[in-house]
Amino acid sequence: MAVRGRPKAPVRIVEVVMDDQQLSERDYLLRDIHCITRDIESTIEFVASLGLIHNSAVCCNQPMHFVIRQNFSDGKAWSCCVCKRYRSIRRDSFFSGSCVPLPRLVELMFWWVEIDCKQSVIRRQVGIGTEAIVNWFKYFKGICSMWCYDHRTDENGAVLEINEEYTWRQFHRQSLFVSFIRCIRDYYPMQ
Repeated sequence: MAVRGRPKAPVRIVEVVMDDQQLSERDYLLRDIHCITRDIESTIEFVASLGLIHNSAVCCNQPMHFVIRQNFSDGKAWSCCVCKRYRSIRRDSFFSGSCVPLPRLVELMFWWVEIDCKQSVIRRQVGIGTEAIVNWFKYFKGICSMWCYDHRTDENGAVLEINEEYTWRQFHRQSLFVSFIRCIRDYYPMQ
């Protein structure tokens, strides 16, 4: 028998969130980031698959539904069918509290980690203001600094002198973008 009515909204953004092993096998190039950030839907799926936003949410002991909600910054939100409340997909994530569009933030992360150039070039390419770029770059650096500080001992427990950039690049010999994603996941776990 056919079910009538509107189909139910999904309770997950993506089927699978990459684990550290799957993530370490990835390498992203600028052209990949351009394809990923071409629209908000693919960007949301990308950051959910990386574990940078919650892939599902619960309210009133029920799974929330992933719905279109134009008055939210990303055009999507979590919806509770019990209490009828909505929740931002950015809540409790690395991106919470920001009004910068998600595609621009992903591009900014990539430019900061992978491409050594002037902020004026980044401003022109990504399309956000200088003040926002400076603030986000400080935030990115703070996360990397915390990671370096938390990983300042060698295998014998001896404290190492911290040279943040050298430590970061020595430890993360794979894609710097993927390494930065793993670093964010350390401090903003979504599971």
